[in-house]
Amino acid sequence: MAKLPRRKCANKECRQWFHPIREGQIVCSYQCASAVGKEQTRKSREAAQRKAQSLQRAAEKKERA
Repeated sequence: MAKLPRRKCANKECRQWFHPIREGQIVCSYQCASAVGKEQTRKSREAAQRKAQSLQRAAEKKERA
């Protein structure tokens, strides 16, 4: 009988080993899923802000030229 696959939780505070139930599962519980989701949202929001700022700077630079 093959061993069940194990993964480490993606939540930085948890990092416990768990047996994933679904393919692509990266967290061990709903609390960890919430924490990871908030972190991903924060990162994507910051990336969008950086991109908007760089586009604005490029537009201002083009106007000056």
